[in-house]
This record gives sequence, C-alpha cells and structure tokens, in this order.
Amino acid sequence: MIDFTKGAWIFEPKRHDVSNRKVVITTEPETDFWQRSYYGFRNDNAPSLLVESSDNFTFTTMVEFEYKSQFDQCGLISTGHIPRSLLRFCGISRSMNL
Repeated sequence: MIDFTKGAWIFEPKRHDVSNRKVVITTEPETDFWQRSYYGFRNDNAPSLLVESSDNFTFTTMVEFEYKSQFDQCGLISTGHIPRSLLRFCGISRSMNL
C-alpha cells in the first residue's frame, strides 16, 4: 500500500489534507499544468503530490469542483519516468460558456 504522507509536494497548496490512505487538495485560482496549447498558453504552477512506487497499484479518485469560468478544469497527472513536458493528464474541462 502507498503511504501518501511520504509524498513530496510540487507547489504545495495552502489547503490540503493528506493521510496514509487519502489526499484532499483545494487548489487556488489560476493554477495549472498546461505545457502547450493551441493558444500558446503555458502554465506550470499547480499543486501536485508526488509518490514513488516500484509496485503495481490501483487507486480510486473522486474529483469535486465548481466551474466558474471558461477553461476551468481539474484532473490527475501520472508522470512515470518521462520528461515533465510529456505529462499524462486525465481530467475534465469547461471550454464553452454553457
């Protein structure tokens, strides 16, 4: 089992709760991990808790957030052993004002 309390933060958020089995992060406005976009936008300042493991593992996530403006989003990042410019991201985004 992975102990999340042994993780290392990249951009530690002001509000978070980390236990050996659970991670809760409250992000600040305008934090993101966009590396390249069609619009030329790039941002690299979102909170992320890095945990290493040489074991195979499965994790379950729940994401809760409120869309407030165009392009609001949330998600997960899985890096593995790849360059930071090639992060794998899984998430949802609001791209239109509906």
